[in-house]
Amino acid sequence: FYGCVHHLLLDSHSNLYSHVKYLASDKLEGRYPGSKGDKLAAQYIRNEFINNGLTLLAHNGFQSFEFITDVILGKKNNLQVDEILYKPEIDYIPLSFSIDTIFSGEVFFAGYGFDINNDSLKWNDYENINISNKWVMIMRGAPDGNNPHSKYGEHISLRKKSIVAKDNNAAGVIFISGKEFSLQDELVPLSYEQSQQEIGIPIINVKRNVANQILRKKNITLETLEKKINDKLEMFDGFYIKNNISVEIDLNFRSNTTQNVIGMLPSNQELYNDEYIIIGAHYDHLGFGGDRSGSRRPYLNEIHNGADDNASGVSILLELSKLLSSYSYINRNIVFIAFGAEEIGLLGSKYFVSSQLIPNQKIQLMLNMDMVGRLNEDKIINISGTKTALQLEGKLENILNKKNMSYTFSPEGYGPSDHSSFYVKDVPVLFFFTGAHNDYHTPN
Repeated sequence: FYGCVHHLLLDSHSNLYSHVKYLASDKLEGRYPGSKGDKLAAQYIRNEFINNGLTLLAHNGFQSFEFITDVILGKKNNLQVDEILYKPEIDYIPLSFSIDTIFSGEVFFAGYGFDINNDSLKWNDYENINISNKWVMIMRGAPDGNNPHSKYGEHISLRKKSIVAKDNNAAGVIFISGKEFSLQDELVPLSYEQSQQEIGIPIINVKRNVANQILRKKNITLETLEKKINDKLEMFDGFYIKNNISVEIDLNFRSNTTQNVIGMLPSNQELYNDEYIIIGAHYDHLGFGGDRSGSRRPYLNEIHNGADDNASGVSILLELSKLLSSYSYINRNIVFIAFGAEEIGLLGSKYFVSSQLIPNQKIQLMLNMDMVGRLNEDKIINISGTKTALQLEGKLENILNKKNMSYTFSPEGYGPSDHSSFYVKDVPVLFFFTGAHNDYHTPN
């Protein structure tokens, strides 16, 4: 394989450039999963597999899968406090990792909703309380404000606080925003992130006027509570509130479809014809960018062409399939996969390993190429996963030294690309990467 890569770099420059030029062209509009450009890229890759003599797997080379793109409010969203009805998106908003449900219960005010016990910090807002069948009201943020070096940093996400509340038997969560946290008191935007999953309880964010309506029976305001906790920077004794808070949550998730593109060079050696090598590279990118797209210029609604990320990896994938198909001796089955939807959570590779199209236990090695088009001045290639199999690093050193290639090794099998999906299934992996640069995730 490494000799093949070296051969490609020397002899296939025009073909590599041609693949990148098409895949990163404006015509494909950034190859966002499920878009027209995404489908054009997949068709191009499949056609190259066919031209190179590969056997198409899955459904004529395409392994399609659905993914969630967005979340919107359904028609049945209601909040009632003390006979007062409040309006979604104006007075409150359900969070996207809430469940659809109807729930009514009393409230426990739990301060910042922490349950922390480590060497440097002990803070438990749930100690010696019973919140079964109750809402917990939790303040967003932390008592030391917007501090980038906050000791509370890993505990302040809404998802983390919601999980902690559920782990302490809360039936639902009401998030509130003190003035020191958000002077404008803006509601959490309703949006879907691919890494999230529903937590199993209702979760809402309410405006301060709603929070103060709930707190009214205790003759206290959110502003007073926030000041008390923040001034002392220590745990605050929570309290029960005899309000009955009724909520109905109805969320609708929109979905789209994309695909992996899969071809194989079958083994012609009986001894190893039940073993597989996977060579992969993702072909999707960020489309037109925008908020929550991963763009480093989210304010620009422009095509993110993704030449290095990852038209470069796909171009090598295609040329390797062409080169290896000319070999008369194919030891193990070699499977070439162009993964879809990597940029939104490694979705294509996760789907592939879960599908068992090829049983994971039969995969001997997965090689992943992501951003391999920009060697630095020293021409050093970075290779991760070198200790995910016995003797792998030594064999790599021998081959690369013979080819006079400069390199750096990392032993880990985890990383922000598709090889991670295989490594968590106990498949040895290698990840090839030529380094970061200023054009990463920009329209350039």
